Amino acid sequence: MNDAKTMLPNAFLKGLAVLLLYAVLGHPTVWLVFWQRRDRYLIVLGIVVIPTLLLWCVQVLVWRVRISSSTIEIRSLRGVLKRQLADIVQLERAWGQVLVGFKDGYRRTIPSLIGNLDGLVGEITSRRDHV
Repeated sequence: MNDAKTMLPNAFLKGLAVLLLYAVLGHPTVWLVFWQRRDRYLIVLGIVVIPTLLLWCVQVLVWRVRISSSTIEIRSLRGVLKRQLADIVQLERAWGQVLVGFKDGYRRTIPSLIGNLDGLVGEITSRRDHV
């Protein structure tokens, strides 16, 4: 029996991320139009906004937390972390994130992108107590 629970960003956020990636990367000629129209303020604004927007979009598409009966798998831009639930020594719910600390001192922060953080903490706690 597979009783694993996977938490991902919701479909709306994923759709928005794909749409924004398409708008920014799929239409590079729009920057040429801005340049020809002398909308330099949009180009300067894009220098700051576009990298931040791209990072957010990729994070939304990559983040995933999977909790099985004995393991937790956290997939993010930093890579995939798969550990035993028994190795969790710290589980702290902070504003907009969950901090997970392991026996070896490694810590990982799970952002609110994945949805219900209180439900995630409850799921980890209940499964960790049964291990």
